[in-house]
Amino acid sequence: MGGFTTLLQNQERGKDDEQKRRDKEIRDLHIEIDSLKIKPWMVWLSIALSIIAIIISAVALSK
Repeated sequence: MGGFTTLLQNQERGKDDEQKRRDKEIRDLHIEIDSLKIKPWMVWLSIALSIIAIIISAVALSK
């Protein structure tokens, strides 16, 4: 029975390590996103340009 509880403890420790690793990856990702400094107007500009490009290609294809 003693070996079984040690096995469970090791599995829990492994889960904790996995969770810590995931949390660190998520934090790193947030830091990368923050460092990109994406402004809301940039998002709107890209959406507007995409819509304009779709309209232009639709007009070109309809001719």
